[in-house]
Amino acid sequence: MFDTGTTGFMIVCAMLVLLMTPGLAFFYGGLSRRKNVVNTMVMVFTVIGIVGVTWTVCGWSFAYGGDGSVPFFGGFDQLGLFGAVQGMLAEVQAAPEGAAVYPGIVDVVFQMAFCMITTAIITGAVAGRMKFGAVCAFVAVWVVVVYAPLAHMVWGGDGSLIGDMIGALDFAGGDVVHISSGLTGLILCLLLGRRKGFAVLSYRPHNVPFVALGAALLWFGWFGFNAGSEFAADGVAALALTNTVVASGAALVSWLLVERVRAGKPTLVGAATGLVAGLVVITPAAGFVEPWAATVMGLIVSPICYLSISSLKKRLGYDDALDAFGCHAIGGVTGGILTGLFCVPELSWTEYGGLFYTGDPSLLISQMLGILVTIVFVGVAEEVMYRGFIMSVLRRTNSKVLAIAVPSLMFGALHLTNPNLTPLSVVNVMLIGVAFSVMYYKSGNLWMCIGYHIAWNLFQSVVYGMPASGVDVPSIVVGGYPVGNLLNGGAFGIEGGVLATVAALLALAYALFRYRASRYRFFEEAGKEG
Repeated sequence: MFDTGTTGFMIVCAMLVLLMTPGLAFFYGGLSRRKNVVNTMVMVFTVIGIVGVTWTVCGWSFAYGGDGSVPFFGGFDQLGLFGAVQGMLAEVQAAPEGAAVYPGIVDVVFQMAFCMITTAIITGAVAGRMKFGAVCAFVAVWVVVVYAPLAHMVWGGDGSLIGDMIGALDFAGGDVVHISSGLTGLILCLLLGRRKGFAVLSYRPHNVPFVALGAALLWFGWFGFNAGSEFAADGVAALALTNTVVASGAALVSWLLVERVRAGKPTLVGAATGLVAGLVVITPAAGFVEPWAATVMGLIVSPICYLSISSLKKRLGYDDALDAFGCHAIGGVTGGILTGLFCVPELSWTEYGGLFYTGDPSLLISQMLGILVTIVFVGVAEEVMYRGFIMSVLRRTNSKVLAIAVPSLMFGALHLTNPNLTPLSVVNVMLIGVAFSVMYYKSGNLWMCIGYHIAWNLFQSVVYGMPASGVDVPSIVVGGYPVGNLLNGGAFGIEGGVLATVAALLALAYALFRYRASRYRFFEEAGKEG
């Protein structure tokens, strides 16, 4: 049986991390200009939906699936979380009596929440410049191409590139969460260019109470973020919780002192930003360092992030709207390096401890190398995404192509988990997605293409029959069953197929009713400012 204490602890931690993304929406909404506040907040909230679906379909499998033989990728064995319920039931029987074991499906939600907040951080860098549809398309691809492989490289266990081969420590997401999101934000800033009026107009937070509310929700959620990363209700989880409180408090005080010296007076926005900077710096070290070291880390990070936001941004000329890079990437790098100095040897996941305790620089070197690999991987992946085939097609056509192509390709991949289907059927499904993408590209009529897509696949279900083992509704809607048993009727019989086709025709009628053609550039400055 599962241990109820540990199970309850992990569920609560997952819920706390899920709270962080709405908290970030308030934090970013308060920092943004009045004209951009709704757009900024809706981008963060939309991430919840996009990541929720993407993580279920393939993100979890790409990050934590497989047998560990590939150092930078999980596997295809857990696509769509098929078998998750059966696995949970099997775990109940196999769990030894008295062991601190909890359902593995809790990890899925916990890591999904990590992916949500990580992806949402990116939106702060492009606030006011990137159109909503473009953000949605980018986020869907980024989760699969960048986040999932990086999570595997750091937390994939034996055989993972950064966590095992290099031996770098990352307790709760310095590399995976903060460096990846902050660096992605910087790259997008450089690719998109500056907002109109940058360095001429004054961009002031429009709602300071929103900033304080968002920071408070982030602070509260971060307790589950760091303490839950121990995956057990034990002393290390308590240490991580303590260090989270201590480091964030020290960073808040440090930021106010820096503001007092540099600007003449402390501010509430500065206090909130310092609080977040302290949370960022302790993330990779929360379960590895003593509270006094967490205090030092908090005191150190605020001046570094403050100078990065106030001086480095002006000197280099990049327009990071809400300072995702200056706070998260810089804070994450700082925390990763300081972990190599202050890690208690007995708490380390490797055989090396911090330089302060052992005098051995091995862990510090591993930390720096892990950070370097993270930066290189994210930079290369962003370059491929932006200038490579996928984004090149999107920029030249329309980001809504993803509405047809990506679901078909994903569900085509899901068919690999069905032993009753041949590889030919998988190829068929993917080709259908490509065909309807081309149809949309030529016609510009998204709704009509979606309607035809549904109608065609449900028609195939009638002609070829539904699978006798039951109806896989997502695959029927998106992929059909072109190699099913001829007219076997499936679970609902041929009458069910007829009804499905009628439903498809109704969907097509609705699509025609909602007919609208739209074309816009993938990246475009939103509105004229000034």
